[in-house]
Amino acid sequence: MRSIHWLDWPKLCQPKCFGGLGFKNFEAFNKAMVAKQSLRLLEDPSSLLTQMMKARYFRTSSFLQAKLGSSPSLIWRALLWGRDVLHDGFVGRVGNGNSIRLFHNKWIPKPFTFKTLMNNGLNWDAKVADLFTSSGSWNLPILDTSFCKEDCDAIASIDLGFVAPLEDGSYWLFSKNGK
Repeated sequence: MRSIHWLDWPKLCQPKCFGGLGFKNFEAFNKAMVAKQSLRLLEDPSSLLTQMMKARYFRTSSFLQAKLGSSPSLIWRALLWGRDVLHDGFVGRVGNGNSIRLFHNKWIPKPFTFKTLMNNGLNWDAKVADLFTSSGSWNLPILDTSFCKEDCDAIASIDLGFVAPLEDGSYWLFSKNGK
């Protein structure tokens, strides 16, 4: 009689060419679908879902700053879980610099972290706009004294010529078109 050879779930989810059975990873699929619904809350403020959730859970703030609250529904918990997935993939797009915080938001165009590694004398809650000169360009002396060379070069590579008068935005890191 033959015995059963058990395999763990991650191994079964691998493609057949790598020795798995090609099963779909349902947790990753569920996370993607919930994140998509969370994105709808951000992109479509006029939808019935957004209006209902805003009235119940984030009346005075935005969805990105909303808290779990008292006695949340399972749907609200799932949407916050999806929001956390989205938050990990959003990177700030520098415009006027007034809404991107230097040391809290991901905004520097460098792989993996998108954040600065050092703080030499700048306020912890400083904004990207604090690094601009009055003419709307980067204040290179402040960059040189406040950041390591790698961060300074990455920040200086952000073109402000056409974007400075615009509002700050964000883009989705894991897609080709940023949406």
